[in-house]
Amino acid sequence: MFTSEQSDKTLVKALVEAGCGSRRQMTDAIRDGRVKVNGIVAEAFTARINSLKDEITLDDKVISYSSSKYEYILLNKPVGYQCTTDDPHSEKTVLDLLPDELRNTYPAGRLDTDSRGLVIMTNDGDFTYKVTHPKFNKDKEYLIRTHRPLTSDDRKKLENGIELEEGTTSPAKIKIIKVSAPVFQYSITIHEGRKRQIRRMFASLDYKIIDLQRIRIGKITIGDLQEGSWRKLNHSEIESLK
Repeated sequence: MFTSEQSDKTLVKALVEAGCGSRRQMTDAIRDGRVKVNGIVAEAFTARINSLKDEITLDDKVISYSSSKYEYILLNKPVGYQCTTDDPHSEKTVLDLLPDELRNTYPAGRLDTDSRGLVIMTNDGDFTYKVTHPKFNKDKEYLIRTHRPLTSDDRKKLENGIELEEGTTSPAKIKIIKVSAPVFQYSITIHEGRKRQIRRMFASLDYKIIDLQRIRIGKITIGDLQEGSWRKLNHSEIESLK
């Protein structure tokens, strides 16, 4: 049951909370004229609506708020699956790893197709924002293998920040896991989430990443969850990321 405070919100937030997609996806849907409020095409994603009184449609389908339910899923993504829910050209997406009743979720942050590991799936837009926005300083830890060992100078450069096309990366933390040919393995922790950030950071110093696995976000770790498997986050895990 919605209270008056809960029902009065922006259009894009209402759509996200109803499980229709991520904030970015719903902003795009409004921009593309796919959303109507009381039969009129919506023009502003910040428009205030009352989800108890206003009829909202997405692609001419009425949005039901009574069935709105937040889900929080930890997924161990294998290589070859894309972190997308709306690309018709993707052969395999993370949604293919979930049962039908959880396919109203979307990734809170992404891993590229060639990477594997921890992905959080949810339909809670505010939760997604707190997990992904750099200002909340949520650590993201990765295990990586490189084609050659890091030099001490290059390690310092990575830790201090690398100049990428869109600006300098924030400081990173790097730990040596194993440096014995042919395996050169490290842990790197960042709190940003730029596109293919770690691969680009290492490539700028002429290192090729052979394997990249995300093992932690905040206090949540991948643990012994098998690749391709998922589980629901418990209450304490959810609260730790909020």
